[in-house]
Amino acid sequence: MRRPVLALLTILALAAPAPAAEPDSAEIAELKAIARKTQPTRDAWERCMATYAKGRITTTKIPAAEIADKALAACTTRERRLREVLAGEIGAARAGNVATALREIHRSNLIAAIEQLRRKRAAE
Repeated sequence: MRRPVLALLTILALAAPAPAAEPDSAEIAELKAIARKTQPTRDAWERCMATYAKGRITTTKIPAAEIADKALAACTTRERRLREVLAGEIGAARAGNVATALREIHRSNLIAAIEQLRRKRAAE
């Protein structure tokens, strides 16, 4: 679970205007606090996508990218909730940027995971 937290911290840092100097420990602590506050909603979104994809992995007729896209579409309510929680912490515009970046990360990770599971099952 450390990877999603680190990904969120990176995205939050990239979505912010570039600071004149390295972020200080207070800024880093604030980013970590935001990541902790949003973790339950991020986890719910990720579980939703994983559950959707899990039921469709065995069907090799459906491309992995299509499953990932449909998983994201099936879980828009949880994505919207994450955007709302983030907006309360960092504002609507930045929350939108972070959610969009997370959406792309989740899509690529889902595709990779589906393809890896399919290869593993084919080799068995």
